[in-house]
Amino acid sequence: VRDHSVGPRDYAGVVSDFWLNMLFENGAAIMAQTVRTESTEIRNGYIFRNDGSPLEITEIVAGPIVNAVDTPFASVEKDPLLDESLRKFRFVAKTTRGLETIEGEIQHSVATSYIAPNDELLGTAFHLVETTQPKALQLTESATVYTWNGVKGVGTRERVARIATLR
Repeated sequence: VRDHSVGPRDYAGVVSDFWLNMLFENGAAIMAQTVRTESTEIRNGYIFRNDGSPLEITEIVAGPIVNAVDTPFASVEKDPLLDESLRKFRFVAKTTRGLETIEGEIQHSVATSYIAPNDELLGTAFHLVETTQPKALQLTESATVYTWNGVKGVGTRERVARIATLR
């Protein structure tokens, strides 16, 4: 589920994302993402049901908040654990079986700052936004418990947001 391509990265155009991956007690697996850049948006994922059916590419029709270019300054909680609407969330995937809802609850979260073109710093670098890096990003990786059709699973929830939008 991870991008293992090689080559230079440049975080400058990224605005926000959510990226989820999960494994369930019955062997099923899901990946879902919405990625927003200054020029495009990607909303897709996949479901592996572990029931003999093939891997299915899905469209994400609803999910956790993904900031836009015009998200107001200091309007989003910096720690997803401190905001109930971020800590508990759901997303909806359009599949061949219809709309399927998966619920998640973050258990733990850790932050990293992304500075263009491709530097990473531990924690949230608020001081850089105020000086030289207005488009700096915060990535939070969060251990998450999921529920899908009554089956429990575990995985991660990634959120990327411009630091300037965080409070």
